[in-house]
Parts: sequence; structure tokens; C-alpha cells
Amino acid sequence: MVKEGKKVRIDEKKNRVTVTFDTRFYEPESIRLSVNDFRDCCSAKLKSEDGKITVVLSPKSKEIDINTLGYEFYNYVLGRMRSSESRF
Repeated sequence: MVKEGKKVRIDEKKNRVTVTFDTRFYEPESIRLSVNDFRDCCSAKLKSEDGKITVVLSPKSKEIDINTLGYEFYNYVLGRMRSSESRF
């Protein structure tokens, strides 16, 4: 079953989540750093084109809830952006 929102696409059959970021609003460096931070719990692929960055996450453990993974990743990216803003 595939569930799709505007920016998060959940594919339960393939056990992966696709998350799309618009680089006008999300810092590419924060997205890349977040992908690296998630590599312990997920396999991750990153693709950049046309002002958008797409991240495909596949959990390495069945304990990770595929239905919340994409949203957790979004929140993590936002947290990274916020913490980088506070350094200036």
C-alpha cells in the first residue's frame, strides 16, 4: 500500500519512505547532514534536481515505524536548520 502526502510518500510494500524538500525553504546542507545522521537506522539515497532534494529512507529494523519515519526525518531536518541559525 502506498500512502502519499504532499512531501512524504510511504510505500509499505517496499518498506521505504520518500521525502521531498524544496531547496527554497530547506537548507541542502541540513538535509545532507540529517541523511548522514539517519544512516545508523536507515539506508538512505539522496537525489537533487530542479530545486528539490528527494530522500528515500528504508529502515534497517522492523521496529522503526514506516508510517512516521518520513515525518520524523522532516522534524530532524528542521531541528538542524534551527540549531544552525542559533550559531549566528
